[in-house]
This record gives sequence, C-alpha cells and structure tokens, in this order.
Amino acid sequence: MFEFELAPLDEVPVWGTPPDLSLGWFGLSWGQYWLDLGSVRLLEYSPGMRLPGLTRFVDYQVARFHEDLLEMLPDILEPLPAEVVAGLEDGSLAVTAGRLSQAADADQRPREILEEALYVLYRRFFDTAYLAPRADIWMWSRGETLVVEWDNRGRMFEGAPAWTASHGRREMATSEFREQVTAFHRKFMAAMQERIDFVCAHWSRPEVKIDLRRLREEQLERDAWLGPALCPRSSDPAVWGAVRGELGPTYG
Repeated sequence: MFEFELAPLDEVPVWGTPPDLSLGWFGLSWGQYWLDLGSVRLLEYSPGMRLPGLTRFVDYQVARFHEDLLEMLPDILEPLPAEVVAGLEDGSLAVTAGRLSQAADADQRPREILEEALYVLYRRFFDTAYLAPRADIWMWSRGETLVVEWDNRGRMFEGAPAWTASHGRREMATSEFREQVTAFHRKFMAAMQERIDFVCAHWSRPEVKIDLRRLREEQLERDAWLGPALCPRSSDPAVWGAVRGELGPTYG
C-alpha cells in the first residue's frame, strides 16, 4: 500500500549553498512515494502535471512520508466512537470535517468547542501542505475496519486536475492496514540502512558535509519509532463529547 523508490545518490539534492553544502539522514531519503490502493494510486500526478523534469509520483524526501504516517498512526488506529461514526455526514469523516470547518469560518459555533472537535478529527488528515497543489487524504478506523478517503476535485493545475485519483473511498481490515504500515517501515529502514552503509564506506563528494556518526545514530532512532506508533491513542472521553456535541446540532 505504501510504496516508494529512493533516487540514485547522484540525483539527491544537497542542502545549502557553496561552500556550505551538507546532507543528513532526512535529505538522503530523496525519492518518490505513493499509496497503491489497487485500481487507484494516491499521490500520482495526472498527465497534465507531468511536465519536463516532474516525476509520475510525488518526489520529495521519503522520510517526510514516513514521519507523517507514523505521527498520525496512533490516531488512525484509535477507533472513532460508534456515536461519532453514526453522526458523520454520508458516513464520511472528510465531508463532516469540511462542513465543521465551514461553520468555524462562518462563526456559527462557539469557537473553543468547535476548534477542539476539529482538532481531534483533523489528526486523521494526511498532511501534504508542503505540496503544490496538495492532496486531500483521510485515514480513520471504526473498530476492525480502516477507511481511506480522498477528494482532490478542487486540486487543479492550470485548469486541469492535479492528481489521477479524483475522489473515492477504500475500506480494509484494520489488521491489514497495520501490516501494510509495518511492511513499509521495514522496507524503508532497510533501504536507508543500505544507503547509509554505502555513504559511510564510499562517499566521494568532500564538498558536501555529512556527519557519518549522526547518520548511524539517526538510523537507530528512526527504526525504533514503529513500536510506539502502533499503539492506538486513547483520547479523553470529554474530547469525543465535544465532537458529538458538534455533530448533533449539525447533522441531527
């Protein structure tokens, strides 16, 4: 489900300006990444976006993809309470959060409570604000079922759709999703370990500074992130009470 390809080392952009050039663990992870949902691929550019020099999929540091996924994973794995699921408009977290955001912009609710509700819902929104245009992707669970939603109908480039995946939804077993995340983490860590081993043994660009000791340390640190991330969050019931309070009067 979570796919990536690291770019060749000679294509990895360095940081800084001469003579102060450097690279670290994050920078060395430059490549492409996407979500493969079978017949649909998220973060795949539409043909109209494939300009000279632009790749088929998002090209950025794969570490960002990995970091953002693990950061939101405890929230994804925390099931939405049944009463909240029942109050979702069209059964969609994306649609519901969008409507609440509109209410917040229009000052139609007490600000503090509404913002608390939006905060807990948006922890399940995959952050791609660093892309232009971004992609709108949500991941959330209702017990044993994991839901992936996307809606990129408003994400355009020069009047044409930016992404091949317009809007839709996929459901899978939560256990399968956990396995997919674990497989991605292990594959990415293995690829980065291979890259770091090569850099430590054969780096031949003295004008680009790399702290080899820190590379090895960071590899170990990041490899340990998966375990804690797989533990579902346990939100304060009062937080879900705020969410239910906002859904009730809005969607009846």
